Amino acid sequence: MKTIRWAVFCIGILISSLCASAASSTGSTEGNRDKWELGIGIGFNIHFLSSTYNHTYSPLFYYIWAFDSISNASQVLDITNKNDIGLSVMVNYMITKKLGIQLLGEFHKNTLKGRDNFYSTYLEYLYSPYPLITPFYVVRGENIDWAAETDGHLTRYTLGLNVVTRFYWGHGLNVDLSGGPGFFMFNGEVSPLGYTYYYSDRISWYKNLFQLKASIKPTIRLGLNIGAELNVSLLRRVIFFFSCRYFFCPMASSEIYINEVLSSWIPGSGSQQEFIEKITSIMSLRTLKINPSFLSLSTGFKLRF
Repeated sequence: MKTIRWAVFCIGILISSLCASAASSTGSTEGNRDKWELGIGIGFNIHFLSSTYNHTYSPLFYYIWAFDSISNASQVLDITNKNDIGLSVMVNYMITKKLGIQLLGEFHKNTLKGRDNFYSTYLEYLYSPYPLITPFYVVRGENIDWAAETDGHLTRYTLGLNVVTRFYWGHGLNVDLSGGPGFFMFNGEVSPLGYTYYYSDRISWYKNLFQLKASIKPTIRLGLNIGAELNVSLLRRVIFFFSCRYFFCPMASSEIYINEVLSSWIPGSGSQQEFIEKITSIMSLRTLKINPSFLSLSTGFKLRF
């Protein structure tokens, strides 16, 4: 699958280059015309992430007098992300007055929010405290309301390699239409995830509950982008622009891993990292579904040279 995505990406680059070369052979250029444009702006980004993470696993139970134990824990995180402000950078090379190539970059960090639903635990075991007492089943379960929202962030880096078509609306005013392949990269964090383990002696029964923070592993996906840009020449080499661009990327499945224990107490004398390594295999973390697509409204200035 990765090979196919890279092939599509390379084909997109090749098509863009061929289109630009063909236009160069048919168009006329002025010898003293400025061909390069370097732009930087601020973008308001509208996101479409709406995901649910189902966290389920079987908690450990330490008790030598218990048999046939069954345990499970479940939690649902509803995840959305807030709209944000980011940085937009572009480099245009105009092969002719009406056709060029654009390298575009979008960089932003957006907040993850949502509802943290009940953390539910269930434990059932056959209890045999003394040899002469008939064993009996013990059932323990509870729904824990942490009264906390989902928290976290996504850091996004998006690149685009586009063909640009320019339409002139009179002196000092033009509109660019552009599109091409998009390269989406992101990582982040999300919390809280619950972790529980049980232990007991013949007298008392204990439960330890932890809240954990998970990191979203760096993920790279291929997509598309298309947009329109209004350019107003303020000076010969200074241009004010306003752009509207849609970045499309298919739904991505990102791996997550525990990176921090939010609780203040760590069992035993080991380090927090040792504790995390021990529980990671028990928790069987699933992938998190993320929609990388977003709409960007940007404004800024370009320098022509």
